[in-house]
Amino acid sequence: MVNKASKMSAGKKIVIIVAVIVILLSIALSIGEIAVGSLYLRDCPAQRYLPIYLIVAGVFAFCSGGGDGAKIRSRSSNDEGGASSVDICGIIVSIFLFAWLICGSVWVFQLKKCDENVLTPQTNATDGCFTFDSDYSSKSFYCHKTAYEFAFTDIVIRWVLTALILIFQICAMCL
Repeated sequence: MVNKASKMSAGKKIVIIVAVIVILLSIALSIGEIAVGSLYLRDCPAQRYLPIYLIVAGVFAFCSGGGDGAKIRSRSSNDEGGASSVDICGIIVSIFLFAWLICGSVWVFQLKKCDENVLTPQTNATDGCFTFDSDYSSKSFYCHKTAYEFAFTDIVIRWVLTALILIFQICAMCL
C-alpha cells in the first residue's frame, strides 16, 4: 500500500512538472507573439488579421498563464472542490483562446505562396496568394516573411500544446 501511494505521488509530481513547463513555454511564446505581432502590425496586407491574431493570442495566453498558476496555488492550499472565480475565468479565457486558435489557423493556413513567375512589377492583385518579396511590400498580396513564418510555427506549437494540456488534464484527473 505504501508503494502504491508513492507511485501515485510520483505520477502527480510528473504531471505538475510538465504542467509548469507547458505554462512557462506558453508564457515565453506569448511574449514572442506580442513582440512579432507589434513589430509587423502593418507588414502583412495579404492577411491583415495575422499580426492582430498574434497580439491578441499573446495577451490572452500570457494572462491565462498567470491564471493557471493561481489556480494551481489555490487548489493546493484550498481543496474544497467547488468552482472558484479563477476557475470560471480560466474556462472562459480557454474557450476564447481555443476559438481564436481556430481563427488564426484559418487565416494562416489559407494563405499560399505565389508562383514567382506570375509576379511582375506591374502586378497589382493576385488570386489568393502572397509573397515575401520586399519588392512588393506596397502591394496587397505581400506578407513579411518573419510575421508569416512566426505565426505559422506559433499555431503549430499552440495545437501541440493544446493536445498536451488536454492529455495532462485527463492524466491529472486519473491520478
